[in-house]
Amino acid sequence: MGSPALPILSALFMAFWGTLYFQNRKRKKKWPLFFKAAATCIPLGEAFFYCLSDGFQNPVRLGIMVGALFCAAADVLLELHFLSGMTVFALGHVCFLAALLHAVPLSFRHFLFFLLLFAASLLFHGRQLSKTGKPALPIVLYGALLSAMTAAALAALRISPMAAAGALLFYLSDNMICLRLYKPGRSGAFSAFVLIFYYSAVWLLCSSTRFF
Repeated sequence: MGSPALPILSALFMAFWGTLYFQNRKRKKKWPLFFKAAATCIPLGEAFFYCLSDGFQNPVRLGIMVGALFCAAADVLLELHFLSGMTVFALGHVCFLAALLHAVPLSFRHFLFFLLLFAASLLFHGRQLSKTGKPALPIVLYGALLSAMTAAALAALRISPMAAAGALLFYLSDNMICLRLYKPGRSGAFSAFVLIFYYSAVWLLCSSTRFF
């Protein structure tokens, strides 16, 4: 499993860069996006270290690391072009899903968790999608993929509670972003929780790789 020093340092540096981004996010220039991506790159570096330690032979570790890499790129793209950023985040979820399915092969539990999560998101957002001013189909497909990834993580709960918790926080943060699309003028506290959930999700998923 290794020393807990690395994940602790990863969490601290991630919090540092994430705080810098939050404090500067409303500036009209693009340079605060560097802080946003840097925060995600910290746990990505942790996952890279675990992959390097076994010569990139562990497909679960490798999948999570590549997924985090897509997330770091999507952090920037999401602020420049929403659908492009969402597409790259979706690629990240594909990587997370593939990694988690390698850890725990597909079973009835996966389908049950998926149906519950996807149904919940549809019930919660169904009537609101038209208010976003964006195409509804990509958002629905993204929600299905997010639900599938979270379901796979929940199915792997016994193997890695950290990965399950990280996926659930990802599910929450992305659904909260949809709420912000419906009503853009939400409070700074709401935005802070979105970022806290998101960064915690990426950290938990990347840090979980040391247990696979």
